[in-house]
Amino acid sequence: MIALITGVNSQDGSYLARFLLSRGYYVHGTLRRTVNKNLNCIKGLNIDIHWATLENYGSLYRVIQKVKPDEVYHLAAQSYVANSFEDELSTISANIGGTHHMLNACKEIVHNCRFYFAGSSEMYGNQKPPQNELTPMNPVSPYGISKIAGYSPGKSFFQRSEITA
Repeated sequence: MIALITGVNSQDGSYLARFLLSRGYYVHGTLRRTVNKNLNCIKGLNIDIHWATLENYGSLYRVIQKVKPDEVYHLAAQSYVANSFEDELSTISANIGGTHHMLNACKEIVHNCRFYFAGSSEMYGNQKPPQNELTPMNPVSPYGISKIAGYSPGKSFFQRSEITA
């Protein structure tokens, strides 16, 4: 099996890479070119690294085309909640656009690929724990809103419309 992990240099990404390697997977990961530190968590792991950014469809498309993964674990996001208030547009662009780009590239290239989307407790906002699938989502940050839009586009905050040519 071939797995692709976006955000492989994160804590969750590095743990997932180790787990998948222990199960015999070939593991690939994406990194932004601006990442030049914080790679200690993946140091020594037998994974292939690909440079890509969530905001650039072409870079993600090329990675999917080269790797042809059986499974994609989409962990990458602009994930600093405080920053999402300071730069809402970048958060929305990276998180919603990046998820859309990944799904579209998979649809075009690897039709039967399994796709995992990393949600966030921020999607629930100030709801009292514990939350489950029936808990209403009520985000209170641009980051939370962007994660909901990636999780269920067209169902929560945005309406999907059909475009006809």
